[in-house]
Amino acid sequence: MNRKKVILFLLIALTLSACNNRLVEVAEENEKQSAADDSESRRQTDEEIKEEQAKIYKEIEKPVEEIVKNNDLKQMEIQDSAVNTAKDNYVDENEFARYTARLIFDYQSAKISPKEYFDFLSNYGAEAIVNEMPADEEEALLVYSNVQSQLSDSTQFESYTISKVGLNKSKREGYFYRLVNTSEGEAYYITTITKEAGNWKFLEDSPAPPFEIVETLEEGE
Repeated sequence: MNRKKVILFLLIALTLSACNNRLVEVAEENEKQSAADDSESRRQTDEEIKEEQAKIYKEIEKPVEEIVKNNDLKQMEIQDSAVNTAKDNYVDENEFARYTARLIFDYQSAKISPKEYFDFLSNYGAEAIVNEMPADEEEALLVYSNVQSQLSDSTQFESYTISKVGLNKSKREGYFYRLVNTSEGEAYYITTITKEAGNWKFLEDSPAPPFEIVETLEEGE
């Protein structure tokens, strides 16, 4: 997998999956323009992807007040975000949600290294994630480091709250919401997990509409 595709994969994994069609177009255009992977083409690719990333973040940063005016807030029951020692496998969806939320937050806030996040995806990523991960670990870690620097340099990630996991009818796929407090305000995400061989795996993390945090939902809500 070449460097452009590595960068594309990483950006999608870092909650930009809702806008990935535009990123794919940028990467494909770059591929057609030049097959040579010299320093100049790498510089141009970095600049173009950074520019496109900035545009996407601007769209995601739509004022919360405007969204609230046009949508009824979904109520989400929170769960304790405390994480115990990491396990080799997770069979409880809420326990895995807590672990996943902590790893994503710690990576975004630069509390863990790019290698630790890479290991998280390698060990706890769903098959679809693992199959798309770059084969060249050294190059992948360089990209993870660059993206982490862009995130932590532009935004301070202060704290987060997560909801309990909701399951689909087959109980093989679940989702939970993350409310992240940053220096730019509140950011909302939905994280999807899936069960493979009896264990829960991380599948996707994407921006979500605002929701209302409640301590305990009344029965029937």
